[in-house]
Amino acid sequence: MSWFDRPWRLMLSTPLLAVLGACHQAPVSAVPPARAAAPAAGQVSRPAYNTGNGFFVYEGTLYDANGNEFRIRGVNRTHYDSNSQAGIAKSGANAVRVFVETNYGAAVADLVNIVRSQHIAEKEVPIPTSPVTTGGVKTTCNDDPGVLAAVVSNWVATASQWTKLDKYMILNIANEWGPANSPVWRDAYANAIASLRAAGYLGTLLIDTGGCGQDPGDLINYASAVFNSDPQKNVMFAFHFYGLVSGHSTTTEMNTIFAELAGLRTQGIVVAVTEFGPGRDIGPSPTMVTPLEVIAAAEANQLGWAAWAWDDNNLANGRSDDHSFSMTYAGPGIYAFPADLTEYGRQLVLDPTYRLSALAKRASVFAR
Repeated sequence: MSWFDRPWRLMLSTPLLAVLGACHQAPVSAVPPARAAAPAAGQVSRPAYNTGNGFFVYEGTLYDANGNEFRIRGVNRTHYDSNSQAGIAKSGANAVRVFVETNYGAAVADLVNIVRSQHIAEKEVPIPTSPVTTGGVKTTCNDDPGVLAAVVSNWVATASQWTKLDKYMILNIANEWGPANSPVWRDAYANAIASLRAAGYLGTLLIDTGGCGQDPGDLINYASAVFNSDPQKNVMFAFHFYGLVSGHSTTTEMNTIFAELAGLRTQGIVVAVTEFGPGRDIGPSPTMVTPLEVIAAAEANQLGWAAWAWDDNNLANGRSDDHSFSMTYAGPGIYAFPADLTEYGRQLVLDPTYRLSALAKRASVFAR
């Protein structure tokens, strides 16, 4: 369950709180990352009902604008105001879920430029998400439909700028909003989709499940209705794997829920695991499931994934240690050499089998 309050430069005297966690040490290698190639062009035609020019969902699979299958294999970025992007690019991630806000001082035009110049330019699929309303109310673990409506109103008000990125962007409407296993989650997101489509967002919309992002019930029972409420049929869903809210905190339980989420593909539903942590019993929602076990289970079930978080510092001056959710020690987000990576970061970046650069294929829209 991610936590985000304000950019790190305002946090130097107050350590950034750890998020929620999952995972354990695993062997790593210092093999230089080799970028996985983009898939061949033109595999699936865009369905007639989808009138956008970017990513689209079709028969339970996510495709990029060229009709090539795309699977998220990336990281979360909490600090758009830091210089963490160079390290993210070096990590090999093919997608970056980035927390963006307007009430921290950055104009929308500046945020859009950050996404364009730091992620799209680096051939990373940006997944901007909102963790808070413009009035400062957090979406995380909030089940008030008014809070979601306020976030959606802000996306609508700024649509003329954000929709310029529709070809390359997946829009994650709100971070971890919504009640668990509830028709309130279903109805609120159906309303959100209608508003965003009317405002001109035609690309793929990503919706976090409720219960702090950890409830499988919303997805299993209501995702199909939410998906079918969209005239574009261009919605995918996110599950966050930690240890507390859903109760799926062991490897066996994780494997069960991932298989259930993968089974939704038969209903046309795409699910990605867009947050998980370092494990080792760290954080307020602890688990001993390792990040490499999470990745292996996601891969076995053909689920996309994004690790939390590249730059979630827990110490002053942008620094972190191995008792937090950061993948880097300094910065936050600085990575030039293997020694810059935390224990968690080394697993994601250097593991011989599951490192980002070995698995993360670029979207073909970024082909040279």
